[in-house]
Amino acid sequence: MITSRPKSLAELRRFGFAFGGGLSLFGGLLLWRDKFAAPYVLAGAGLVLLLAAAWPRALTPLEWLLSRLFRLVTAGLTYVVLTIVFFLVLTPIGLARRLLGKDSLGLRPDPERESYWVDVEPDGPGSRPRKPF
Repeated sequence: MITSRPKSLAELRRFGFAFGGGLSLFGGLLLWRDKFAAPYVLAGAGLVLLLAAAWPRALTPLEWLLSRLFRLVTAGLTYVVLTIVFFLVLTPIGLARRLLGKDSLGLRPDPERESYWVDVEPDGPGSRPRKPF
């Protein structure tokens, strides 16, 4: 688990300006789309920007809450993205390779082979520093 340390005033100020700026852009988009929530979002953005400029320590609970929330969202999205990549990219490639009869790892039994041992150089990778594996 990641332990958090107290944030400095500069970090809290940077967070406040970034979050307030993002909230301002979102509020501007809502205002442009003529949505009823636009004034409330813009007021919240103004409050966050004002606090970031005048009293950054007041943003500590908001920064703490959002960092925890974003950490949870990131963890969840990681699993979703990796699952999508596995099933939409790696699985079709693996199936195509099997259909084409590829055996990259040499796992198929070969009755004509004496041994499956792979010879390596006696002095190891030290003799070939540009290709250590």
